[in-house]
Amino acid sequence: MFTTRRTSWTILIVLASLVSIPTVDREWLFQYPKLIVLGAGVLLAGLAAIFSRQQLYSSLPRWSVVLLVAYLGWTLLTNTALSSQPTYTLLGWVNWNGGYVTTSLFILTLLLASLVRRGDGVREGEARWLWMLLGFTAVMTTICTLEMLGFSPVLGSPWFAWQGRSLSIGQSSFPIATIGNSGWVAGLWLLLAPLPYLLQRTAPAWSLVWHGLIALGVGSVHSKAVLLAYVAMHVGVASYRLLRAPPQERRLWSRTVLLAVTCIGLAWTSTAAMQSLNTVLYERGWAGRLNSEIKLNQEAYRTSAAARFAIYRATWRLIQEQPIQGWGLETLHHRFYNVFTPAEYRAFIGPMVDLKPDESLRRFGSLHVVVHNDRPKEALRMQFFDIVKPHNVVLEELYSNGLIGLLLLTSALVLVVRQILMWGGPQEKLLLLGVGLYFAYLLLWFTTVAVTPLACVLLAFASRGAAERARGGWQVPGWTAEPGPPTLSP
Repeated sequence: MFTTRRTSWTILIVLASLVSIPTVDREWLFQYPKLIVLGAGVLLAGLAAIFSRQQLYSSLPRWSVVLLVAYLGWTLLTNTALSSQPTYTLLGWVNWNGGYVTTSLFILTLLLASLVRRGDGVREGEARWLWMLLGFTAVMTTICTLEMLGFSPVLGSPWFAWQGRSLSIGQSSFPIATIGNSGWVAGLWLLLAPLPYLLQRTAPAWSLVWHGLIALGVGSVHSKAVLLAYVAMHVGVASYRLLRAPPQERRLWSRTVLLAVTCIGLAWTSTAAMQSLNTVLYERGWAGRLNSEIKLNQEAYRTSAAARFAIYRATWRLIQEQPIQGWGLETLHHRFYNVFTPAEYRAFIGPMVDLKPDESLRRFGSLHVVVHNDRPKEALRMQFFDIVKPHNVVLEELYSNGLIGLLLLTSALVLVVRQILMWGGPQEKLLLLGVGLYFAYLLLWFTTVAVTPLACVLLAFASRGAAERARGGWQVPGWTAEPGPPTLSP
């Protein structure tokens, strides 16, 4: 199904971009080492593809490739000549660097990872990349868990200090796990969640270990949305396999249900367990105290949902002003607050600055100053708060590159998904499920250089498997209680 050596190197480059140690003293510099590694990997893979172009073909549908290339051209235009702030849009906001360069690296990663050498067939040993992902999962779970317990395995450790300083857990969100933000690392667990099923037949013990590591990772990011998506994935997979299992395989029902219940239970309870253990370790002087309270009550999530809807509403108003070409990547903070009514602005910023009824807000760019109604020239408190992205990948694309950009990208991806659903076997559809879960996560967040390249690689791998089945004239097996042909066998 996959070319062993090329696949292993591709996944290795992407993982290296994810775990590049951020030996810096500021959270916003996390992107630089990842961009450098990913850019170098894309450059080397691109040069290799050019020199071997006669022996390679893309597994993606032809029109999908055309649309992706057109998307690269259109977004280059919208983020340079047509951009409202070309200084920002080419490289992105200085803190995240999510501009055109980063976006083009995502698309190029997908295109390069889809290349297959002509004449390559299914070979033994082609699941090497799965074992690499299993090892990567173990590393990330260890870091996330240690950070949730109050330790500093990477950030804050004197081994990774830069000029005598290093960002510590107490200075940032947790767990940051070399990725930079608990929100960013949360999407990684949804992307990886279905992959342990790929080892269920060939290496069942390691499949269980992988499931357990991912469940701990889900618990470590204390995100209710991620937890619910993870629960839905396990319930859906278990239900589908039970419904499709033949009568003679009903003995598998108990194992399928037990696996789903165990993974869900571990993910559901591990957050509170890690919080409690951190309290004990802190009281004994063995670990640091988590810098902020993890709120998992309904009020906290109602507040978060209200803030997101306010961001969506403001973004939609800006989209309506320039619906065709958009405003350019990562320029939302330049005009975000301008479309708020005074009441909306007060409702959005008020909770962040503990605004009281007898106080008012003054804004200077992204600096929000609280003043007393009777003393309007005296600053009581102030808070710097920027909104650079809409926290919804569809609205972000519409805002940044307009309706044309959204249609080009969506059409290309729909063709790839159609190819996988039509020709892919159980393995390819499990990869697509992981990418789909990550996309669902992006509806509440945004793409990052830390995780999105890996999603592009897995989508390309699914396309390669589907294309090989189509070219070989294989009959596509149904998604039964057991995996299909051993195209991923280690």
